Amino acid sequence: MLDDVRYALRSLRRAPGFTFIVLATLAIGVGANTAMFSVVNAVLLRPLPYADADSLLRLTRGTSPPDLLDISQRAQTISGIAGYRTQFFDYSTGSSAERLDGVLVTGRMLELFGASMRLGRTIGADVDRTGAERVVVLSTPFWRAHFAEDPAVIGRTLTLSGESYTVVGVLAQSFSFPGDRADVVAAFAPQAGREATARGAHTLRAFARLKPGTSIAAAQQDLDGIAAQLTREYPQTNQDVRFSLQEIRENLSGGIRQPLLILLATVGVVLLIACVNVANLLIAKGATRRGELAIRAALGATRARIVRQVLTESLVLAVAGGFAGIAIAWWLTTTIVALAPEGVPRLDAASLDAPVLLFAFAASLLTGVLFGILPAWTSGAASVANNTRFGTRLTGGGNRLRAILLVAEVALAMVLVVGAGLLVRSFAALMAQQPGFDTTSLLTGNVTLNGPRYNDIRVRAQFWEDFETRMRSVAGVRDVALTTDLPIGGLPIFHNLAFEGRAVAPGTEPEVYYRGVNPAYFRAMGIPLLKGRTFTSADRDGAPLVAVVNDAFAKRYFPGEEVLGQRIRWASGEAGWITIVGVVADVRGLSLDQDEVPAVHVPHAQELNPWRRWMDVAIRSSGNTAGIAAALRRELLAIDPNVPIVKVRLMDDVVAASVADRRFNLLLLGGFAVVAVLLAAAGTYGVMAHLVTQRTREIGVRLAIGARPRDVFTLLVGRGLALAAAGVVIGVAASALLTRVLEAMLFNVQPWDVTTFVVAAAVLMVCAGTASFVPARRAARMDPLAALRSD
Repeated sequence: MLDDVRYALRSLRRAPGFTFIVLATLAIGVGANTAMFSVVNAVLLRPLPYADADSLLRLTRGTSPPDLLDISQRAQTISGIAGYRTQFFDYSTGSSAERLDGVLVTGRMLELFGASMRLGRTIGADVDRTGAERVVVLSTPFWRAHFAEDPAVIGRTLTLSGESYTVVGVLAQSFSFPGDRADVVAAFAPQAGREATARGAHTLRAFARLKPGTSIAAAQQDLDGIAAQLTREYPQTNQDVRFSLQEIRENLSGGIRQPLLILLATVGVVLLIACVNVANLLIAKGATRRGELAIRAALGATRARIVRQVLTESLVLAVAGGFAGIAIAWWLTTTIVALAPEGVPRLDAASLDAPVLLFAFAASLLTGVLFGILPAWTSGAASVANNTRFGTRLTGGGNRLRAILLVAEVALAMVLVVGAGLLVRSFAALMAQQPGFDTTSLLTGNVTLNGPRYNDIRVRAQFWEDFETRMRSVAGVRDVALTTDLPIGGLPIFHNLAFEGRAVAPGTEPEVYYRGVNPAYFRAMGIPLLKGRTFTSADRDGAPLVAVVNDAFAKRYFPGEEVLGQRIRWASGEAGWITIVGVVADVRGLSLDQDEVPAVHVPHAQELNPWRRWMDVAIRSSGNTAGIAAALRRELLAIDPNVPIVKVRLMDDVVAASVADRRFNLLLLGGFAVVAVLLAAAGTYGVMAHLVTQRTREIGVRLAIGARPRDVFTLLVGRGLALAAAGVVIGVAASALLTRVLEAMLFNVQPWDVTTFVVAAAVLMVCAGTASFVPARRAARMDPLAALRSD
């Protein structure tokens, strides 16, 4: 075996051009597969950083604190349940404030996850009551950045959003919340106020741990029974509320699982195409070695011995290509992580660790077998007589095999090109959607008024009035919009709504999209008014309550009626009746691929929700957005240095971020499809070039007896196109079956879109024709006498 390896290395060193082409082809295939596997391994396969993660379940919808308490007391199949929600904190550093990502946890949340501590203690059940001490646990990165890993931080008082918290611990570096970043972790009940006792406030992300030996089905049945009990006991808040359970891994990666697996299958197809290409090259190379193999056979080498020698050369190539592929995999993994949209769980952990390197090694060996078995078999099958007689000429069986491999290569490439084409058309259709408002020269940001100072709604209203006044005086500012939920990039809020004169059972009121806005909002955002009026400065706290609805709301709830003057109220009944004074055009408030749902806008000055502290701002400018951004931060600092603004970016960037996941899928699948097309074109070129070499004497005879060069050119190009056409036909049939898995990733495009199939077929036929052109032209220009002397 060592002799075979040494001989293979000498043989490859004598043919540097051939070796380079093969290694480059294999490196691309193995590298792409290794990179995608590193991503899949990090996101889908790597163990979660929680104790006994297999017994952890997520309640798929938000849960209220009272419901959580009832479940913990009544459930028989779970050993513990807890919840958390995200919470921004403002951390004052003296001259300015910093926005921190944080979470509020109920007691035993960290214990339920099995969180390990770097320092101090965790947050226990003793904080599950209003009036409890405000305690906080720090993350290791925050502790390192702000306290230089000082162990004396335990027991210190930290001021967050105007409130004092006692530091009781530092979390281990390895711990993270499922899908959420947390610089600080605080107790929920002392911070939540009325939310802690509001059964209708489904704000907590709840997690439960199964008792040993309990199935998910049994736990789901248990919670269904509890949900039915709560519906009977609290019909107004718990009507049709169900506590659906899901495995935590599925909950974290469910949305990204299918795209990642599709991309992994895609690079698998690229590797198959690379194997086909290399197999064709090796079969061609085998034609030049038939004399050598004939001598080996004549000296007593058996067919198995010859097959082993040729297969060893293939494995040497595969291993060398695998090592080169690791370098490509490192670069590609870094690129994928950089291009990926926000929110892909654990993607930043993707790396070339031991399991990934083991995968690369296994893929290399499998590749060597895949592309080496056919050339090895055909080399061993040739008889000594045939090898001696025909020298380097390839048999008809060899021709047929290479033609079959080329057809398969084109068919595989067709599948990828069709998939990429569908994503391109889908993305183009998505970007053609009009958001319903003007995104040009619109600078956005988010501000949260935390702390006890802003408990009073009148203080908050004064803050925003001062902010508007200051920003309107900035040169280049045309208008200032304020909203609790920025279209496309905001945090959507839904409320249950009741209608005057329409009796509805408590708990069954329809949910509508809700926004609190300032009077300039519709004008600044460029949202057309269809009828009635928008808000004015007179629509303040204490004035009659008014609302502006969108066209979708008017058509659904008042079809054929006059909507102006109708009165509505929130199902809680706290705010009183609200009169509809205007109707505006629909916008795509959730995302570009979703039509606007029925929406109600109210003046933010009339909001009565003490927990509504955040506001998105949108500044319409005349062009100098960089200067406006600096002025935005400066004016906020002048009003209150402890109030930071975050997510400052152009609305065009917000829209682009909303389609980042589709762009990511398109870039990867499209890039791999381009590689597949290039490999297919290279394969076509290789087959046709070898065909010309093999048929040199025949071509010379044809030219000598009167064939025109044009006839020879047409014959060879036609041969290449015929093989490509066969591959396209097979690829069309395969694509019609396989592209259905892309349906969930498409927008306004069907998986069997005819235009995409036709364009993909045309692309491959053009590439095949181009690849056949050079060998065919060389054959057409051949000197007949030189050709006849060549063999």
